[in-house]
Amino acid sequence: MSNKQKRNALVLIDCQKDFCDPDGALFVTGAVEDSQRTADFITNNIDKIDSISMTLDSHAVLDISHPSWWLKRDGTTVDPFTPISLSEIDNGDYTPALDPKRSRDYVASLESDGEFPHFIWPEHCIVERKGWGVQDDIRNAVEAWEMHHKTWKKKVTKGTNPYTEHFGAFRANVPYSWDNSTQANTPFLNLLSEFENVYLCGQARDYCVVNTLKQALEIAPQLASKIIVLEDCMSNVGASQDVLDRAQQIYDDAKKAGVRFTTSVQADINTPVASAQS
Repeated sequence: MSNKQKRNALVLIDCQKDFCDPDGALFVTGAVEDSQRTADFITNNIDKIDSISMTLDSHAVLDISHPSWWLKRDGTTVDPFTPISLSEIDNGDYTPALDPKRSRDYVASLESDGEFPHFIWPEHCIVERKGWGVQDDIRNAVEAWEMHHKTWKKKVTKGTNPYTEHFGAFRANVPYSWDNSTQANTPFLNLLSEFENVYLCGQARDYCVVNTLKQALEIAPQLASKIIVLEDCMSNVGASQDVLDRAQQIYDDAKKAGVRFTTSVQADINTPVASAQS
């Protein structure tokens, strides 16, 4: 790819059926409309988008953030949408059903490192199940882009290590030295650094999109001036007000750092979006 072509990259976060379809295991309210706008953005700018990267949340059934991993005090499986803190583990309110020490250490690391708190989700994005697939409108638009440019999208799998969540695109919530897939994805960050603009959207706004933004600014702060968030192509899962507030603070800090915000309708890929600091 020539330098002239390296202008506009698009990063799509977890645009998968379990999040984007109403019958998905972890449907995000608003994701149907978000997906249509995302597909329209790709179609309307098919000549101007030079690179498309798609993350794929990819879990096993036995996963540290799925109900089957944890037991309540009465011995029954933990319910989906349950937050679990280190103090609750130590008090016996919740007990890991496997690998107790490693599970406790994981939650302890989340809290000490300032990551999003541990949370139990419904089983979702299980590799090879229907919900793991890409939402149809977006898949069709991306395939048309591939055919138009005679090139391929970049697929970035995340979440394959069952011992750690992997919200953001660039590393797991708790990276492990023994698994490269959990560590910082510097090749992906370096790829995006080659572009003038990096458009970002997907699901969900308050978890995987915001953590992608957070990680980019922590690991590669030079990307701040390149990133453009498409605000109408993502929605909140809304698990808790605390997380919503935390996500909003990250977005506010990103804007101060130079990240730009627009919508798929207002975005003009030919005209740079004004910096938040300008």
